[in-house]
Amino acid sequence: MRKIQNTPVQTLEAVGIARERLWTSTLQQFAASKADQWFDSASPALIIIG
Repeated sequence: MRKIQNTPVQTLEAVGIARERLWTSTLQQFAASKADQWFDSASPALIIIG
């Protein structure tokens, strides 16, 4: 289970425009809603796991 929790996650927001941002974390942090404090739900995002 520990290996799964440490799986890397990247969230790319507003890709290709001036406001583009990248957030890097682990699957455990992502599942604990840590991205909610960072993510702008009005912007499109790409979530990469693994």
